[in-house]
Amino acid sequence: MATILLRTGLAIFWASFGVSGAPAQDSGAAKKPIHIGMVRSFLGDDRPKLAYLWDGPKKLKVLGKLFGDFVREQTGIDGKLVLGGDYRRVARLLDKKQIDVGIMHGFEFAWAQREFPELQPLLIAIYRDRSLSAHLVVRHDCPATSVADLKGGALALPMRTKGHCRLFLERLCQAAGAAEPKSHFNVMERCANVRAALDELVQGSVDAAVADGEFLQSYAQLKPGCFEKLRILAQSETFPAAVLVHRPGVIDPQTLRTFRDGLIKAHRSITGRDRMLMFKIGAFEIPPVDYDEQLADIRSAYPPPGAITLVGANK
Repeated sequence: MATILLRTGLAIFWASFGVSGAPAQDSGAAKKPIHIGMVRSFLGDDRPKLAYLWDGPKKLKVLGKLFGDFVREQTGIDGKLVLGGDYRRVARLLDKKQIDVGIMHGFEFAWAQREFPELQPLLIAIYRDRSLSAHLVVRHDCPATSVADLKGGALALPMRTKGHCRLFLERLCQAAGAAEPKSHFNVMERCANVRAALDELVQGSVDAAVADGEFLQSYAQLKPGCFEKLRILAQSETFPAAVLVHRPGVIDPQTLRTFRDGLIKAHRSITGRDRMLMFKIGAFEIPPVDYDEQLADIRSAYPPPGAITLVGANK
C-alpha cells in the first residue's frame, strides 16, 4: 500500500511540472548530463528577440538554461546546451565525442554526413509540416521568367525566414551570377512574417517575395483573392526536416531511450510546447523511413558550400 501511495505521489509531482509521467532515473547513467551542440544557424540571423542571446557568455547562459530546463522537464536528464558554431564544427564535435547530440538543419546534416558517415539521425524536429519547400513568388502580371530577370529589384524577406528558404534564395542568386541575395536585389525589405511579405507583393511595393511552402499554402487559404494575383517563379525541391544527430555508442542505450522518448512526448505538455516554440519546433519525431534518401537528394540538389553551387530548382 505504501508503495502504491509513493508511486501516486511521484506521478502527481511530475504532472505538476507539465511532464507526462515521471522520467526513468533508475540508473546512474540516466542522470549523466547530455551535451547538446546547436548550430548557430538554427535560430536564424534575423530574430531580434533571441539574437541577443548569442552575444556574450552571460546571455548565452540564459539560452542554455532555457533549453536545459526544457530537456530536464521532459526527460529527467540534464541537458547542457553548447553553441556549436557552423554545421562542420558541430559534426566534428560529435565525431570526436566532445558532445553527445547535435541539432542542425536537415540539409546541413546531409552535408555533414558525407564527411562524418558515423553520424546518424536520432529525431527530426518539425514545426508543422514534415515536407519543407521554398518558393520565390512574384505578381501574376510580372514579366520575369527567372530570378535573373529580377536583378536590381526589391525583395520582401520575412523576418522569420527558415534556413531552407535562405539556402534556396542564396543558390538561386548564385546561379544568376550574384554572390549573395543582397548583391542581386537593390532592396531587401524585412517584413514581420510571410503574410506581410506577400501583402507587400500584392500591393506592388516589392517585385518578389520568399515564402516557405507551408505558409504560402496558409496564405492561399486565408486570402484566396490576393493569392490569385501571385504566381510562383521558382520552387525548391523537398528539404528534409531539421534533425537531432548522434554518434551511436556515445550515449548508453538506456539514457538514449529516455532522452528520445521524453522529447517525442514533449509536445503533449503545455510547458513542452511553449519551450519548443521558442526554438521554432512544434514536435520531435522518429525520422521517416526515407530520410536517408531525402538527405541524398538534397545533397545532390544543393551541394555543400565550396562545391558546385548551382541550384536545381523547379521553375
